[in-house]
Amino acid sequence: MTPLKSLLIAIMVFITLPAQADEMADEAADAAAAKLLDILDVEKTMNQSMEQMLMMQVQANPALVQFSDILIKFTNQYMSYESLKPEFIRIYTEAFSADELNDMIEFYQSPTGQNVKNKIPELMQKGGEIGFQRLNDHSEELKALITERAEKIAADQKAAEDAAAENDAAAPEAEPDQ
Repeated sequence: MTPLKSLLIAIMVFITLPAQADEMADEAADAAAAKLLDILDVEKTMNQSMEQMLMMQVQANPALVQFSDILIKFTNQYMSYESLKPEFIRIYTEAFSADELNDMIEFYQSPTGQNVKNKIPELMQKGGEIGFQRLNDHSEELKALITERAEKIAADQKAAEDAAAENDAAAPEAEPDQ
């Protein structure tokens, strides 16, 4: 092999190694993100959330009962875990390195991590209940603020309409061309 060919091969290897290393790092991060999503039971949580959301929609609007099969099919097609998993992996790998994802995997596989994972839904529900109660406790205040704003908007619109009517009345009529 000539020295020139050896040099060219060395340059090619040197140029492609970082790209290959980046690709391997990306694959490692993707695998770690997928494993973390599995450990966190994201698929199970999403399925339960989707079922609850659909039930709430039907309860809020009983006319949707006759369309529930369409809603389920549509949701399964566009909102299923399998359809969203690649995007979940992407957002996790954009937010965390492979090492960070592996640290999270290690934590969530520990007894403490499992305890955290199991208690988060309960804590989120309790947090939601606190927020709902807080809104409920102050709903009259919110209604008063909304009523006050609505009255101001109506008064401003009335004033603008009155001013426009005054301007129309005060404007001299144009004389017709003769």
